[in-house]
Amino acid sequence: MAKILICVPSGDMVASGFAQSLAMLQKGGNETAIMFQVGSLIYDARNRLAKEAIKMGAEWTMWFDSDMIFKPDTMLRLLEHKAPI
Repeated sequence: MAKILICVPSGDMVASGFAQSLAMLQKGGNETAIMFQVGSLIYDARNRLAKEAIKMGAEWTMWFDSDMIFKPDTMLRLLEHKAPI
């Protein structure tokens, strides 16, 4: 079981397709947290999320932009490769 932080830098609102994709994401029993960082400066939001991942001791980080749509098994397929995400 992996400890994963899903990082989402975003503006005030996210697309409905993204929200649905995130809700349907299969976690496969992994200890998974989702963290949003809202702001207009994307580099600042990404830096804050990275610091939180280190602080919580995440083994993996997965970065989704708030306008993405992805399949429910995306995270599980990526973890199968045992490569940095």
